Amino acid sequence: MDLSRYEHSYDLKFNDIHILEGGKYKNKNLIGLPYEIDFDLLYHITNEEYERALNYCWNKKNNETTSGNNNFFYKRSPLLTNSQTDTSKSFNSNANDIDANSNINNMNNNENGNNINNVVSNNNNNSNIISNESGNSNENNSFSNEFENISQENPINNNNGNDNSKNNLKEIPQDLTNFDCEGFFNESFSKSEEFTMTTGGFNNKDTLLDQFLEFICLSYELPKKTTTYYEKFYEPRYKDKTYKYFRDYMNAQGYYNNINKTLSVTIDEAYHKFMTGDAIFFKGKASYYHYLNEQISKNNSTKVNARYLFGKFSVLSKKYLVINKNSNKDKDLLAKVAFQLTSKEAQLERSSKFGNIPTYDLEKVESDSVIQAYCKNNAQMCELRNTIKPIDVKDMFDKDLYSASFMETRLVLPTTLEKYLHTNNATIIMNLFSNLLELKKQEYYGSSEIVRLQISVYAVVIFLIVVMILVFRKRKNPYIKAISPHLSNLTILGVILNLIYPAFHSVIQDVMSCHIYSVLKFFICNLIFLPLLAITFRIFYIYTNNSEINFGKKLNDKHLIIIIAFILILAFTIVMTISFFDQFTLITLGSKVDIRLFWCNTSRLGNMYDYYDL
Repeated sequence: MDLSRYEHSYDLKFNDIHILEGGKYKNKNLIGLPYEIDFDLLYHITNEEYERALNYCWNKKNNETTSGNNNFFYKRSPLLTNSQTDTSKSFNSNANDIDANSNINNMNNNENGNNINNVVSNNNNNSNIISNESGNSNENNSFSNEFENISQENPINNNNGNDNSKNNLKEIPQDLTNFDCEGFFNESFSKSEEFTMTTGGFNNKDTLLDQFLEFICLSYELPKKTTTYYEKFYEPRYKDKTYKYFRDYMNAQGYYNNINKTLSVTIDEAYHKFMTGDAIFFKGKASYYHYLNEQISKNNSTKVNARYLFGKFSVLSKKYLVINKNSNKDKDLLAKVAFQLTSKEAQLERSSKFGNIPTYDLEKVESDSVIQAYCKNNAQMCELRNTIKPIDVKDMFDKDLYSASFMETRLVLPTTLEKYLHTNNATIIMNLFSNLLELKKQEYYGSSEIVRLQISVYAVVIFLIVVMILVFRKRKNPYIKAISPHLSNLTILGVILNLIYPAFHSVIQDVMSCHIYSVLKFFICNLIFLPLLAITFRIFYIYTNNSEINFGKKLNDKHLIIIIAFILILAFTIVMTISFFDQFTLITLGSKVDIRLFWCNTSRLGNMYDYYDL
């Protein structure tokens, strides 16, 4: 439902402008109200002394990557891959982002951390829909529900040895200048030789897609609207840097060097490994923070800390609330409820109770008391949000007008990505990206299959033309005269045009050509069936009125052709009018075939053709 007419009656300026614009159709019609956002973080359990040593060694190791020395991080790091593949080259361009002050350490211990009972699940750009039945929005409580039992079974306490910040570490000196970071990491991360330093729910397709996009941005920065940037997804010369390095990167996540088991790790299993100390870092959403803090703060000697990912890149999930335009409920009432549920006060309340991340424009923190209150109670989260470099999943694959839609990409890419990681066959993922991002009209229409098909079509057309000539020559034959040679040839002409006109599809480039294509389709179909109907009527009338000697003008060819022409012109005018007011969109299709094609999508005429085909 279009909410634009209500927009000026409510305050929406507190929203981040980019998030607000994401809820508009073609940057005009407001169809979705910003509900909440989320982004990826790394969580770890720590105490003050451990955190001090970790910060020192973390930054020291990060800085060493500029020299290509990332041997240690291959097995344990959530950031880097095996040095044997020389992956440091792909990260050096971003190494300057790392400095000694890059990690956020001052978490407010009095921060209002309550149980996340209603965290919306991680589905990029999902919408909470006000249903026809109840008019209420639906939220997924998966995070707290999945982890509640695990938290009760694995409480954090010193006796159980689950404090992974205190794995029999030697005393940490005040002066860390000569501190043995190698030994510190080995002692810290030696609890599980099977499991690596970082875990995440990679069994979830969205999580795997987010992981890939964050790796791509770490390697190549955020997408630039240039052909050369997108070539990195499907050009063979980028095969190693893009896909081999990503597979090595994934081998350093979850189960060490066991990519199949890593890809089977669910979010609850990842959480379990984190809580029991098998994994030092847990990759999760920012909205998990309150729940994690509540569970881990049961042990007074530890706390949970959140860090942004390496390079500061993080997929930003934007969630919107929309209203079903087909609802039978009062539209004004539904709009009022929707604006109340997405107001800044409601978002602040959800943040306080459930840990949801509001859609606030943090640049207005000084001028807006509600935003100021949020950042006062969630100082670390505000700082993290200001620090990250957000990745918009839709923008990542929006190469040009001919690229695949976001929904199609999200449907096919994670599955193919998972298949590549299992098989180590980069060809399948490169072919998919070529299909999603490239429109190969010339290649398609020049392929051997299409050429053979065109030759067959033109052979049939030539045959039909010969038939038309023969019908015209034998037009005085009584058998042909009975069914009208002119109407017969008109029907054959319609069949010929119906065989030829699909070739016009190859020249479609804009909405206007879509209009012409749709009108021609309707006109040509009628050019076949109207003469056939006239022929049927002629034969029926002759054989049911055989006592008459002269049928007169009623069955005269010219008389019937005039009627057919009148009906065709009338139908053409009606379809032209419908087409003029119809809404056409240009889409591409190709995930089920080898080459992506351009297509016209319409609402009214599309329904008409569906009905006509039935």
